Amino acid sequence: MLNKLSFFYMILGNYKNAILKAKDAIAIYKESKNDKGIADAKFNMAGVY
Repeated sequence: MLNKLSFFYMILGNYKNAILKAKDAIAIYKESKNDKGIADAKFNMAGVY
């Protein structure tokens, strides 16, 4: 969910919140060892930069 929110913020041009939500998503995905989720969140972060 945070990953989708990150993408939404990116589309709106709210890059600071997009990065923050992606980082939050990565932390959660790391806890659950969800490699695909981590990759998706990092992809969203790359889109901001």
